Amino acid sequence: MPSSLLSLTQWARALRAADIPHDVLRLARLQHLGAAGAARASFATPEGARLAAGLAPGTAAVVGGGTASPKAAAAAHAGLTALHEYDDYLLAGRTSLAAVPAVWASAAGHTVEELLVATVIGNEIGGRIGLALLLGPRHTRTDTFVPAAGAAAAAAWLAGLDADAMARAISVALQQGKRLTPADAAADPAAVGARTAQVAMDAVGRARTEGSLDLLDEGSAFYGPLSQQPLHGAYGGLGRTWLTRTLVIKPEAVMTWGGVAVQGVNEILKRHIKASDKRLRAEQVERIEIRVGMLPWAMDHAAMGVERSPVASSWSLKRAVGVLVARNDLRPQDLTPEALAEKATEIEHVASRVEVVHDWALSVSTVEGFTRVLGPLFAGLSPMQLRQVRTRLVEAGGWPQWHRGDLWPMLRARPDRVVRNLQATGGDLGDIDLTTFRWQLPVEIKLYTTRGGWWPERRALPTGSVATGDIEAVALAKHGGANAAELAGADPQSDGSTWVKELLA
Repeated sequence: MPSSLLSLTQWARALRAADIPHDVLRLARLQHLGAAGAARASFATPEGARLAAGLAPGTAAVVGGGTASPKAAAAAHAGLTALHEYDDYLLAGRTSLAAVPAVWASAAGHTVEELLVATVIGNEIGGRIGLALLLGPRHTRTDTFVPAAGAAAAAAWLAGLDADAMARAISVALQQGKRLTPADAAADPAAVGARTAQVAMDAVGRARTEGSLDLLDEGSAFYGPLSQQPLHGAYGGLGRTWLTRTLVIKPEAVMTWGGVAVQGVNEILKRHIKASDKRLRAEQVERIEIRVGMLPWAMDHAAMGVERSPVASSWSLKRAVGVLVARNDLRPQDLTPEALAEKATEIEHVASRVEVVHDWALSVSTVEGFTRVLGPLFAGLSPMQLRQVRTRLVEAGGWPQWHRGDLWPMLRARPDRVVRNLQATGGDLGDIDLTTFRWQLPVEIKLYTTRGGWWPERRALPTGSVATGDIEAVALAKHGGANAAELAGADPQSDGSTWVKELLA
């Protein structure tokens, strides 16, 4: 019986476009548009332009019209997408961060269709590894394992490596991955992104002689520092359950878990314009209360120790909302040092008036939404193991304090449903219908103005997701090119290198 890792790559090596549902291939196209939009937007900033400057000419297209070696191009594009937290994501992983740049770098000699297949492979393999590590204390915050594995899988498939060599490439990439603290990641996010892509591209070159095939098997030491309860059922369901269907295209440059809250505040700002025919000014903000569940709260809590840098404004809900109100947008051009300095007074005024409040009822609702679909993955976990997960979250600063007054709101949110979801049988991703999955990240917002009024907003689903029905519109707008719709509909048999060049132009 093949190892878990070899089973993944045997499936990938045999995969063809005809095996992939049409909607999944369509999402992969939109993923490329979103990633190209992130790279283009960051390249238009001074710090982004420096990342892609001075590269020696090569065979891979680079944003802005140049070329570079495949490794340098992949590193530059991953650095650009990481620079302002503008990269897109799917369930349990930021595969777009490095997998899409790796596909672009490997485009020579391939069709658009082959690039899409490789992208899906990066999503499905990287995403499954991310799901297996789901119960880790800092999952998806700063770790580079998931994007590195997805990038190595995609690049290895395009390089024509057999299943054994593909598995070894992914293994090498995982062994080179890093667990970073928020401060480490914020110190130089572009360097983190660039290194992730470099690790993956290097791993493909070293795959025939290095890499452990049993790295992902039960009992492997790889899991120890990452998750003491790895969910091995995440490696199942290949060809039946498609993680690509959980893709979200980010319309704002903000941390994954903060997107819904920022979008809620933005909706209030839009309603204010409709009501008064003018923008809400920063000095008119008296107070903004943002009630969130555990995931956004934990990320915002982690941002407290991060210096005030462009990425800190993407991680901290308080500062992200400050930038949004002061500049009326939250994209890479709004996070440059010059842009932040220009509106520094207004940003600090608003940020100081934002209160991020953890709400246990919203946490229960979030967990219930995730476990309703993903329950089979937790089959076999004992109450003791789940308590151990909680203990590690507390130690990592990812668990809010409990107060007696939280009990009744939490009970009204029906935690018994979570318990029932965790009692599901199965344990294989193939038992899960991801077409019913919804990114449930509920928030409740109240924005109080100095004139004595207040504006409410409640929402749960992130803009740019399949569930909200606007993912294509968001992808096209994020790319920003006049030919975005044409690129989204490119002939699958057309030249992949030309398509990538036009995406990045």
